[in-house]
Amino acid sequence: MRHKMNIFISSTFSDLIQYRDIARQTVENAGHRPEMVERFSGVDPIGVSKLLRALLQTCHACILIVGLRRGSGPTDENGCKQGDSYTMIEYFAALRNNVPLFPFFVGKLNDANSQERLFIKSFREDIIANGLTVRKISSVNEFESSLSEILNSLNDSKLNSPPSERELSQLNQETLRYVFGKESELIKDWLTKPGCDDLDCHRQRSLMKSYPADLTSEEFKQADGYNDQGWLCHERREFAIALKHYESALSINPNFPLVWNNKGLAHFRLDQLTEAKNCFFRAIQISPGFLAPWNNLAKLYWERFEDRESTRRWLDRALAISPDDPDARLITEAIRLVDELKPVAKTDLDFRHLRLLQNYPQNFLYFMVPGTKAMESGNFSEALQLLRKALITAPHVADFLDAVAECLCKIGQFEEAAKTAIKAVKENSNFASAWVTLSFAYHGLGSIEDSISAARRALQIKTDLMVLENAIGNLTIALCGIRLYDLAMQEIDDFGMKHPESKLIHELRNYVFQAVSRGFSKYP
Repeated sequence: MRHKMNIFISSTFSDLIQYRDIARQTVENAGHRPEMVERFSGVDPIGVSKLLRALLQTCHACILIVGLRRGSGPTDENGCKQGDSYTMIEYFAALRNNVPLFPFFVGKLNDANSQERLFIKSFREDIIANGLTVRKISSVNEFESSLSEILNSLNDSKLNSPPSERELSQLNQETLRYVFGKESELIKDWLTKPGCDDLDCHRQRSLMKSYPADLTSEEFKQADGYNDQGWLCHERREFAIALKHYESALSINPNFPLVWNNKGLAHFRLDQLTEAKNCFFRAIQISPGFLAPWNNLAKLYWERFEDRESTRRWLDRALAISPDDPDARLITEAIRLVDELKPVAKTDLDFRHLRLLQNYPQNFLYFMVPGTKAMESGNFSEALQLLRKALITAPHVADFLDAVAECLCKIGQFEEAAKTAIKAVKENSNFASAWVTLSFAYHGLGSIEDSISAARRALQIKTDLMVLENAIGNLTIALCGIRLYDLAMQEIDDFGMKHPESKLIHELRNYVFQAVSRGFSKYP
């Protein structure tokens, strides 16, 4: 039996009206319900943003149509981050809530020099970087045909076969007992709260979401505001500041599962692993059907605790709730590949490499992993030989190019390293690690201005703190090398404001003061 699904249609408006109409008609003809931003006409812009985020949680899929226009969005006066269009808000909401995304690119970016076109280029690159399958279309007919295929595939999948209320109730109780144990006071407390009858359908539905059941209370609105502020800091890699916002949200509404999950992610990024684990467990206790903390526990237990058995258990729970969850399936496939290939006794797999592992398993496991280990051990000739082998069948993969360039820098072959790093950033202009490697190669060649430019480009990209610390380190050394001590100190101070959790700031300041003692500056 076909179940009706909610399909969100996301795009800019005036330039893609015909595509939106076709999308709406195609979804309706397939027996599903189209959801579009038009239903919120007349609502205050900041209210639209929150409603869109909540609405995406109820959708089974999101059709994302990206043309050549930026589109409208809330302004800073409404409390929203500058630069976010409604289309981007919808896109990020779908990502955060694990809603399957099906992007379409309409039109070619022949002229990417204007500010609007640069925005669209960056947006498209972000979509591709998230591993989404993009369909490039040139006509309405082509779009309609491709969309029909997608809807048919959704009809045939388990995505549209949700568990019954009774099955869901049983799953939630089993989940709680599994995590906390049969005699846990946490379970007793959850089962005995007023209104927590396990036959209460409304409550069971609320457990499948990352938001509390009551979205109208003042407490929720205040907590949601703090959570939004926290996530903005999170996106800027300002995890310590984000934690303060999440803690403020939880002090107002302690039963907000999304905030607990986000707080866990911030702790994870700061290497506060026990705190991260406890936050994910707390999110699951409140909402056992919320997928994100299950997947985050799997990443935590595999990447940091190296507990493969527990990782599989967390993934089993995620897949029991949503058999087609893309994150859980990706991690499960990665584990299978590691177990099947086993090129080394111990594989330290960072989850940033999951899609690399999935797409190029042999290249990654047989060549990049042992090559990186050889480089860390100082066996550079062996490392270079292995890393170059990774490029033989995948010559355009930025990760492999960057690894080769880094190894070339280690052995002083800066000219070849620069050429290889340039190839990497051409393949992926948002690959911060490659920009850092390029900065280092330029410095080795004596091209200080180019080194500074590459380091600054890396610092503009949202990435892990370790990569950003390498970038600010390169930038500091380059600036001090040409006696721009004041500018170096200003760059360090700016970095410290954005990343107060960094332990490198004090060391870099000392480096500048030592450089000043050998040169000239207003600093004593």
